Amino acid sequence: MKKFIMRRAAGDPLAVIIDKAKTRECANRMGEGVELISIEKINTDGKLGLKAGYKFSDINKLKYSVRDAMNEAASPVIWSYGAGKADDTGKAVTFKFKDDKLTIIQKKPDTAMANNEVTEPEGVNPQISAHAKAMIGGMRVTTKVKIDSGIAKTDAADVDGNVITLMDISIDAIMAEPDKIRALRSGGFDKAKAALKGVERIKFEVKESVSVEMR
Repeated sequence: MKKFIMRRAAGDPLAVIIDKAKTRECANRMGEGVELISIEKINTDGKLGLKAGYKFSDINKLKYSVRDAMNEAASPVIWSYGAGKADDTGKAVTFKFKDDKLTIIQKKPDTAMANNEVTEPEGVNPQISAHAKAMIGGMRVTTKVKIDSGIAKTDAADVDGNVITLMDISIDAIMAEPDKIRALRSGGFDKAKAALKGVERIKFEVKESVSVEMR
């Protein structure tokens, strides 16, 4: 993917990735009072990319969509995705915070594609598909919540110190077993949990609501 960006770039390759206007649009979709505060270029140790920082005044108004964030990240290199077009806030993770107690609320897996067979679209060149796999191989998609003050108590399934992992998915694992996508869109957390049991490189919080008591 980095080589692909380099070929598109004229001069500074990071100019292709960093688009402040689109990144601000993402902030607007994350809820009332969310502001873009920084865009940091990443160009070290062979890595090329950006790190965007946002702040918000009230977490109760925050909406975080994983798909929206992925669309924003992909938009510079995959023309069919547009950061300005994506708006998945209806399926976003939301939060309730009161008296040092945080509730993280996830939407149920999407049933729309639960029973769809994973097939190659008609007319798609297999070489293009292989090229796409080469571009995104090794990629991971993660969603984590870090509690700086520390966690006194939580019912989250995956906790490491003061970090809760809601999702950690290896794209390689998904490509190797595409039926796992259907599991994550099965329409229920219990179905997703059963389908993903024992699958390596895929972690997924299977509760619709996670509670956290802060220190």
